[in-house]
Amino acid sequence: MTGPVLVTGAAGYIGRLLRAGLPERGHAVRSLDVVPITDPRPGEEHLVADATDLAAVTAAAQGAGALVHMAGIATESSWAAISHANIQGTYVALEAARLAGVPRVVLASSNHATGMSPRSENAQTDAQPRPDTYYGVSKVTMEALGSLYVDRYGLDVVCLRIGSALPEPMAPRHLSTWLSPTDTVGLVDAALTAPSPASPWSGACRPTPAAGGT
Repeated sequence: MTGPVLVTGAAGYIGRLLRAGLPERGHAVRSLDVVPITDPRPGEEHLVADATDLAAVTAAAQGAGALVHMAGIATESSWAAISHANIQGTYVALEAARLAGVPRVVLASSNHATGMSPRSENAQTDAQPRPDTYYGVSKVTMEALGSLYVDRYGLDVVCLRIGSALPEPMAPRHLSTWLSPTDTVGLVDAALTAPSPASPWSGACRPTPAAGGT
């Protein structure tokens, strides 16, 4: 992979982890968020822009080797807010990558995409969409958009179904869903460096279950 990794939502919790951890794994980082980065790191590019602004994100993606899309609302909210930030934001990330010639996109999906499934099925990569919230619906849509951009445009797209990304477990449930800070960075690094992330089913965006939350 050549060119920096464009990380949207870089001021958020996972974004901050990636800004710190990806350079240690050999990735240059270009940060984008709607708010300024307050803890700049040596060699890091910082861009202030709305992740739903196609022109701004396309400009930010120029010359990037990959795009990691972490921007959006990370909890349940109103349909208007979720559909704009999460669904429109996902479309913008994928379309910006296509327009800018970025070959790989990593999308932050969630276990809420299958949140109404029985627990025994929820962690399966082929679990059918069964969202539990408007937030979950936005993540099902995220995965569908990723699949479309693989099949129609040939992008490499990896969807990470994240559960409880926290500094440490805070409740008994987190013992089965927790994604540590180190594992969060490792997961995204694996998604960036896998030689061929394409799914065996129709070449579509392959959801990868992971403990951790977004």
